[in-house]
Amino acid sequence: MRFKRHKEESGKRSKSRILRAASKLFVENGFAGTSLSEVAKKIDVNQSLIYHYFSSKEELWQCVKEELIGGYFEANRTSFEVDKGLRYFLEQYFHSGYDYFCRHPDIIRILSWQSLEGELGKLATLRMSDQDMLMQAVMSLKEQGEIRSAQDPFIAILMIRNALRAPFFDDYAAFDQDLEKEKKYVKIAVDCLMRAFAE
Repeated sequence: MRFKRHKEESGKRSKSRILRAASKLFVENGFAGTSLSEVAKKIDVNQSLIYHYFSSKEELWQCVKEELIGGYFEANRTSFEVDKGLRYFLEQYFHSGYDYFCRHPDIIRILSWQSLEGELGKLATLRMSDQDMLMQAVMSLKEQGEIRSAQDPFIAILMIRNALRAPFFDDYAAFDQDLEKEKKYVKIAVDCLMRAFAE
């Protein structure tokens, strides 16, 4: 029993090491620029060990992305509360998202690589976004009368997400974790979105 538990723990550690190494390489080089042999070399293991846990480079890439995005969802779940109205929702969404992206720049690099490489097939199956939760929030706010009933929810989500991500994807707009600039940006972005959506 003790041996089995030790073996399971050892397996988890090995898988975790592979994921961490792969994450660093994918962030630096993208999917196309990273090979499994490089991942194996980075942590000094045989490539066959990687295949023991992951059937392909595509699966490893998916798992890396799921870990990064899963962390974002968990950290920002409370920012999708809609019971205090549209303005409060937007402010919380922007502040929590901005804070997470500043603390986890790897997620931005992964999203950028994914966009640049124009992923197809398996690589596009994972939604690298908060689209589903945003859709629920927008629909709830519409039902509450906080968002105009004629407002297209898809357009609303597109504008909200792009307003949050702009400072991280646009070199010109980068804030370098400047709190005052963040506050000004969030206020202007929220005011603009309120004028666009509010009933």
